[in-house]
Amino acid sequence: MNLKTKMYISMLSIFLVTLALLVGNAYLSTRSTFGHSAEEFQLAQSRELAAMVDEWSLSRKNGITIMAKELSANWDAYMADLAHHRSAGTMAAAEIIGDMGLTANVGGFDVVYFGAEADGGFYPSRHLDLPADFDPRVRPWYEQGKRSSGASQTLPYRTATRDAGLILSFMHPVTAHGQFRGVLSSNVWMDTIVQSVLSRTIGESGYFFLVHKDGTILAHHQGDLVLQKKLSDIDPSLSRTIADMQQASQGIASFRENGREKLLAYSALESMDWFVMVAIDRSEVYAPVISLLGSQITIAVMALIAGALIIVFLLRALLRPIDALIYRLRDIAEGDADLTQQLDESRRDELGTLAHLFNLFIQRIRRIMLDIDDLSHHVASSSSELSSTVSVISEGIDEQSAKTGELAAAIEQMNQTISQIAANATDTAERAQEMQRGAGESQQSVMATVENMLKIADGAKASMEVIQELGDSSLRIGEIVNVINDIADQTNLLALNAAIEAARAGDSGRGFAVVADEVRKLAERTQAATREISEMVSKFQAQSKDAVDKVAADVDRVEVGAQSADQAGESINQIMGNVTTTTDMITQIASAAEEQAATTNEIARNVERINAIADSSARELVEISNSSTQLSKVAEELRSTVMQFKLQETTIAQIAAATNSR
Repeated sequence: MNLKTKMYISMLSIFLVTLALLVGNAYLSTRSTFGHSAEEFQLAQSRELAAMVDEWSLSRKNGITIMAKELSANWDAYMADLAHHRSAGTMAAAEIIGDMGLTANVGGFDVVYFGAEADGGFYPSRHLDLPADFDPRVRPWYEQGKRSSGASQTLPYRTATRDAGLILSFMHPVTAHGQFRGVLSSNVWMDTIVQSVLSRTIGESGYFFLVHKDGTILAHHQGDLVLQKKLSDIDPSLSRTIADMQQASQGIASFRENGREKLLAYSALESMDWFVMVAIDRSEVYAPVISLLGSQITIAVMALIAGALIIVFLLRALLRPIDALIYRLRDIAEGDADLTQQLDESRRDELGTLAHLFNLFIQRIRRIMLDIDDLSHHVASSSSELSSTVSVISEGIDEQSAKTGELAAAIEQMNQTISQIAANATDTAERAQEMQRGAGESQQSVMATVENMLKIADGAKASMEVIQELGDSSLRIGEIVNVINDIADQTNLLALNAAIEAARAGDSGRGFAVVADEVRKLAERTQAATREISEMVSKFQAQSKDAVDKVAADVDRVEVGAQSADQAGESINQIMGNVTTTTDMITQIASAAEEQAATTNEIARNVERINAIADSSARELVEISNSSTQLSKVAEELRSTVMQFKLQETTIAQIAAATNSR
């Protein structure tokens, strides 16, 4: 898509969008204004009909109010006259009956009647077929009139006569002498007012109907809705309208009925809690707007066609210098590459500026081409010098690569030697560590031996002390045995003396002699036993002394052994210290060897990297040499390309030929 087409499309699109916005704005503005006017017209129609229904209602209320006030003012006279005619049997001629009949005729009531509070009497303006026990005081109209302070009315209701028409009752309380006397009420057929409402139309689809404040439909062209349905039964969205009717005396709403969108306007009656409503199809309301929109679209299409022709004509005139510019550029690109051509700069608009800038651009390109020709010549000569330099550098890199190879071999041999030293040092360090662990175990064994010897010495000392205590106890036992032996000797002497004295006594002392003999024998056995005990104690004392001597000798030997073991432990500690020092030194040697090996490895890797860099440099020098050769060829091709342009009256090719001939 060329620039002309884009400009045509852009201008036509802008023109089309502008027309669409204008038509759309006009349509929306017209629709809003017309819709507002239609709503105001609907409200005006509903207010007008509401005023008419108000007038009808107020005239009935005024009629019943006048009659109620007349009855209140002349209560006594009316009641006296009524009593007279009742007794005479001429009720139809009673004054109250006649006045109520006159009120019915003048006010357009079907019947006017009075219910008395005192006796429940019921007095209609004409004869009504009522049951004998009819009591007006319990009827809804009576109770409503009694509660009110002025004229009021009931909701419409149906009767079984006159094709089930609607009746509305107007009532007014009657008071006399400051007391409530009864209710004056009336019935009026709503046929006339309902027909007046339903007969009115607005447009082709608009109609009027009556609704109570609570939403109950009172009059509608669909008879089955009357007193049976509410607005919300037609469309649930009208529930909001019913809520608005409790606060506002008029308003606008919309709803759907039988699948058609309708506009609704309503106005309240001043005399009753009723609303006059008017509904009309939305499509009918906005039909003129749709027609107007069609006309506007037709005009817009005609304007679009005319504007398109004007835009095409203007753009062709404006783009003609651009066509000349395109011709010059095509001639440069596809012709003899003449950069000496110039465009006309005489115009004083943007196209003249464009031509001036194009001429400056061509002049700059011409200077650049001359500079490129000069630079390409210098590039060609410089590339030749670069090739020579690269050859010299390549030879130096080859020599460097050979030297680095020899250095790498020497470093590899040194690295192997250092690795062997590091391995031997590591092995020696491991053996020293094993020796250190063995010495540590020996040290622990010696320490355990010393500890056990000291425990044995302590046990032996305790045993020696126990044995000594046993020896001391045996000495005390010996002393006790000696005492017992002395007692036995004394007993034996006493027994001997007793026997002698018994013998002297003759027969009287024979029993005493026997006893003395037994005592002597007991003393002898005691002496024998004490001698055995004494011998045993002496033997035990000798053995105890021998045991104490042996235990003391063992304790001395254990203490000497413990001292020797302690000295051995100190020697092992010294060995441990020496082994630890040696192990640390060997470990340091191994670490140093490993670090030296790592360093030599790093040196080897660096040498390898140097060698790799040298190889890479050699390859890059080859590439540089090739690139230099290629650059020289490119420079020649660039000069050949530049020579194709006509930059001056004498072309570059002619200048180059002259230069080469010199």
